Amino acid sequence: MISRDPMDDRDRIKRGKKLERATGKQAKRLVFRNVFIDGQDAKMARILWNYFEAVEERWPEAWESEDLGNILPRTNGFAALMRFFVPVYTSFDRPDEIIDKAEFGSIFEQSELADDCFTRDNYVPGTSGQTKLYRNLMKALPQPSDLFSDLD
Repeated sequence: MISRDPMDDRDRIKRGKKLERATGKQAKRLVFRNVFIDGQDAKMARILWNYFEAVEERWPEAWESEDLGNILPRTNGFAALMRFFVPVYTSFDRPDEIIDKAEFGSIFEQSELADDCFTRDNYVPGTSGQTKLYRNLMKALPQPSDLFSDLD
């Protein structure tokens, strides 16, 4: 979300060189790059906070549950949600702007997933479970962008 080559960016920063801003297709994949370059860490935090508050509001039982086998607030769920974040954020077509909880919530409300579906039985541990959840979440986007079709 910030860099295609974190080590190169790190080296450039250490040498006092400026990072190149993301434009075009790159800006749609590296949604936080320009915000990072501008030193607006609080903006990144607010956007992600709003996103995860919308998740919590849409699936409160699954988000709060500590039951063994509930995957939403654990590694698989988090990985799928982070992967889903980029196409959701870019779907608003407002780069570098703060999207509020209600706007993120409008996407999650389109999902047919219920609180009780986030189980290991439905989403097995590992990348196959993450990918399945990601694909199920993608069904909530009105018009999933072709930009992300190669990520499946």
